[in-house]
Amino acid sequence: MKQEALVIGRFQLVGNHHADLFEQIVEHHYQKHRLQQLNVGIGVANTIDHKNPFSGTECWQMIKPIAQAAAKKMNVSLQYRLVDDINDPPNYATHVSNIFGLDTAASEVTVFSSNDYTNQCFLGRENYHVVSIEERVAQHSTQLRDLYTNGFDISNLVPDNVNEFLQNSNARRRLEKMKYDNPIPTVDLVIEYEDGIVIIERAGTPKGYALPGGHVDYGESTETAAIREAKEETNLDVSNLKLIGVFSDPLRDSRGHRMSIAYSAKGMGELKRGSDAKTVQVYSLDQIPKLAFDHDDILMRYKQNENH
Repeated sequence: MKQEALVIGRFQLVGNHHADLFEQIVEHHYQKHRLQQLNVGIGVANTIDHKNPFSGTECWQMIKPIAQAAAKKMNVSLQYRLVDDINDPPNYATHVSNIFGLDTAASEVTVFSSNDYTNQCFLGRENYHVVSIEERVAQHSTQLRDLYTNGFDISNLVPDNVNEFLQNSNARRRLEKMKYDNPIPTVDLVIEYEDGIVIIERAGTPKGYALPGGHVDYGESTETAAIREAKEETNLDVSNLKLIGVFSDPLRDSRGHRMSIAYSAKGMGELKRGSDAKTVQVYSLDQIPKLAFDHDDILMRYKQNENH
């Protein structure tokens, strides 16, 4: 069977950690089994918005020399595609296969990723193998964007072609427009469902168990954000939203100052994990595990409100 490699990333500022990702693919090629094609998916749309400072085409421009060098080392063919996130984990693998034209009846595909969500989408699929990428270079694109926005020299942290791209693309001005000096608004939900409370296990960092929730999008009310996040993370439709409270301790989130508007709600539908959840399940109130952030405090306030 044809042996293919698949790597998917947002690549919203390519750094040396991305170069190491492709180096690990080359190592796998020579140490495990020989690949015949390298497929690179850019997980963003070909637009620039408040979430993505660089378009899909620009992200490919940054990662292209690294991917080409890896393909040359392995003597394999290379193709890339823009891969939009359909927020449907059970069908994501099929969605990606269709975009790339992958025929798993004739090919074995090795997925290289350090993202738990991506790994879970492909695990157990016939003729798909998942290889978790080691974090050998301790940096992330978010850190690089923050450093660059704040005027730090990151030339030693990114490939030469990325330095050139940053200088010629007005990148710092774009990134400055995305910089928040005020707290970032988020929502969290205590979802009542089947005589219990819905708890997710986070796929991203920080790891751990948590209430469903996420960021409020630009132009969106907190109520609308709560309904959207519940659907995205648990597949549940929610109703009867009730405000639990506002939680704004600057230290509540290790990633930065995020304030949470917390709601309780009734959940309806079929419970399924979504894009940001590794697992999702229902716990009785007296069996809920220790939660990340200040979600234990949110639950305590919820219980106090329910007892009044």
